[in-house]
Amino acid sequence: PGFRSYLIAKLLEQAQIGVLEIHLGESTGEIHFDDWTLGIKGEFGFVQWLRTKHSNQSLQWWKEQFGELGRDIYEKRPIVRSAFLKLNSLQSKNFEREFGKRGSWNGENSDGQVAFLFDLYQHNLQRFLKELRAELGRNGFSDVVIDVWGFANWMPAMTVQPNAYISTPPDERWKLNWPTDPNFDLNRNRERIKKIMQEQMVSVKPVPVVYMIDHSQPFDEFKMLSDERQAELTAFFSDITKELGANFVFRSYSNDRNLLGPKTKKVIETQCRQKKLNFCPTNS
Repeated sequence: PGFRSYLIAKLLEQAQIGVLEIHLGESTGEIHFDDWTLGIKGEFGFVQWLRTKHSNQSLQWWKEQFGELGRDIYEKRPIVRSAFLKLNSLQSKNFEREFGKRGSWNGENSDGQVAFLFDLYQHNLQRFLKELRAELGRNGFSDVVIDVWGFANWMPAMTVQPNAYISTPPDERWKLNWPTDPNFDLNRNRERIKKIMQEQMVSVKPVPVVYMIDHSQPFDEFKMLSDERQAELTAFFSDITKELGANFVFRSYSNDRNLLGPKTKKVIETQCRQKKLNFCPTNS
């Protein structure tokens, strides 16, 4: 809760200086074993989730699955952090199966099954969005747009939704190595790429989707491609998103865009002006 309040205060500062759209990345943040996540504090941690899931099990079952920790959960005793460290190898595997695989974007365990992290991510993001919107509204910034990096399996089912989902176009995750291979055949893969993007858009409908190419991150290799190839890729994905009714962003980490070649700059400017926006970059 304290960290959430800190983030919300910082985002309010952004709104106060004129930011109209907030982009939230890393929706599965790496705070997996703090007291709030484990359920030692608060009311929506692993302990509470596990107790609800297995409410019909006996004391003997709890002790077999999780040792002293299982007994404490069953008898609703105060949970101490050291109890998690006393699990034997089998009990540790049971913990990992229920808790989920560290870093799993979809909140699954090593067997690909939905685990506690699925519910944790969903709960945390919903609560954060709700509290952030309330704070922005109290300060007269109800029109500020909030975007979230997607797509995880737990996102479409949220009762509190962002204003838009942002993601990179289908890439190496689908064995589509266009960010790194100058010989990647765009035309031959066009329909497959469109199909993946369309399925993603349907999964979060009616929330709009924004596809983004980050230059120079996370595609560190992308910036090594020729200016001509970068321009070709930019135009390619801009056209596809236009056909699908999504939005497209090319993000540069340099204010003067000095990492971009002249052809890529020209494509960005041309594509931007086709949308009749009044804040398009110039090629100078």
